[in-house]
Amino acid sequence: EHGQVAALASGGMGALIPQEATAGQGAGVATPFSLEGLLELGLARAVSWGNSRFLVSTGSGSIAACAAVAAGGKSQCSALALPPLPTYGHDKHIAVVIDATDDQPFRAAVAAQSGAVLVHELASEGLGAVWRITEEVPIPLSSEAQSEASAIVALAGDHGKILATTQDGSVFQWLMSGGKSISEAKREAPAAGPRRSWNSACALPSGKVMRLASNWRRHPSGEVAWHPELLI
Repeated sequence: EHGQVAALASGGMGALIPQEATAGQGAGVATPFSLEGLLELGLARAVSWGNSRFLVSTGSGSIAACAAVAAGGKSQCSALALPPLPTYGHDKHIAVVIDATDDQPFRAAVAAQSGAVLVHELASEGLGAVWRITEEVPIPLSSEAQSEASAIVALAGDHGKILATTQDGSVFQWLMSGGKSISEAKREAPAAGPRRSWNSACALPSGKVMRLASNWRRHPSGEVAWHPELLI
């Protein structure tokens, strides 16, 4: 938001990356923050940032709201009174929830085991509410040599776009309006080399894509361990 990027680990520890770094204007120092109360709801699977708060999709299907915090701060998260997100055959929830606005309902994008992205909006039903599918968006093949699309590892987005990150590092974007796609999928291939584990991605105000990945690094002690990276 406002050029900043928030990177969040599944346990609720995160870091804010300043605008000068995300805009490619120079080096920037990431500053930590923490979202508390998530572990009671399940590990964080995705986060969206809007309306001055984070909405966190958790492994249990619950959706948590956490006030956006300044660098170094802490925020207590609480479960929203929304129906759990469906899994569609996945053993873990791969989904992102988009906050409601004055003229837009809550929306969610959920990865199905079939490889498609199912877009939902929150709708009233009787005395309660349900997640109603507004569109099914398939993941295209990354190349003609592929026999099937790469698996989805993360989803992100807002009311204007949905992003799907796949296991091979590709990021597919769709422009959205009223819960439906208004463009063909635009694929962004990773410029970085192989031997990375691709975790998620987000769209920057410039239109560029920032990816969160992990890579093997050797420490001065000689130990080899996964090291997180943010790549534009």
